[in-house]
Amino acid sequence: MNEYYQKLYGERWPQLLKAMESDEFKVCRPCGQSGEDPFSYPHFESGQDINSSFYVMDPASILAAELLGVSANDVVLDMCAAPGGKSLILAESLGPSGKLFSNEVSQNRRLRLLNVLREYLSEEKMTQVQVVGKDGLRFGMEYPEFFDRILVDAPCSGERHILKDPKELKKWTPKRTKKLASTQYGLLCSALLALKPGGTLVYSTCSISPLENTDVLAKLSKKKGDQFTFDLPKAVHPLAHKDEHGFGLWMMPDKCMGAGPIFMTRIKKVSP
Repeated sequence: MNEYYQKLYGERWPQLLKAMESDEFKVCRPCGQSGEDPFSYPHFESGQDINSSFYVMDPASILAAELLGVSANDVVLDMCAAPGGKSLILAESLGPSGKLFSNEVSQNRRLRLLNVLREYLSEEKMTQVQVVGKDGLRFGMEYPEFFDRILVDAPCSGERHILKDPKELKKWTPKRTKKLASTQYGLLCSALLALKPGGTLVYSTCSISPLENTDVLAKLSKKKGDQFTFDLPKAVHPLAHKDEHGFGLWMMPDKCMGAGPIFMTRIKKVSP
C-alpha cells in the first residue's frame, strides 16, 4: 500500500500517512457550549441510559450526511447505512411525515445498525425509520424514482482502518481498489434510478484512492451525464476543498486537524 500511495501523493504522502495512523482529531463541543469550534455538530445521547456515552463521529462524516440536505417531508434512503451514525443525522432531520429507509445488506452489520438506531433515537422517531437488508444494486429496479434523497456512503478501501489492521494491510493490493470502484459505480447507477426527478443524491467514501472517488464520478458523468448535474454548494466547511476535476470535495486528515478522510459530492437528478 505504501508504494502505491507514495506514487499518487508524492511528497505529501508521509504527512498524510502519519495523520491517518493517528487516532487524534479535534473533538467537537457538545450542543449548548459556546466557542468557535469549526467542527461543531450535534451529539446523539442514548435515550436508554442517561449516563451512557454520546455517539461520537468523525466530523468529516457528519458533513457528508448533512450535505444531503434532508427536508422535513422527504423519503430518504441511506443505501449503505451501517454502523448507523449517518442514519442518525438523516433521521433527526425528518419531520413527522418524513421516512428513512436505512439499508445494510450484511446481516451482522444490519443488527449493529438496528441497535445503534434504537439506542440513540426516540421511540417516536424510530417509527419513521425502516431498517432493510437489500443489495444496494437492486434499489433502482425495485424502487424506480421513489426517493427524494439518497445517501450512498459506499463500501470502500478505508485505508485509515486498514493501516490499523496488520492482517488486512498484508492482504491489500491495488486490485482491491479497482474492484471496489466497480461496485461503487453500480451502486451509484442504482441510486440514480431510484431517485425521483429533481431529487438529490450524495456519494461519499472514506477512501483516498482516486479510483474510488473522482474516477467513479468521471465514469458516471461520461455514461449518464444527461441524467444529472453536479450540485456542490459554494461553501460546506472552511477546511473542505474541491478536487481538481470539480467533481467533489475532500476532507483529508493532514489538512483537517486529523478528521477524515472523506470524499463527498452532491448531484441532482434532472427532470424530464
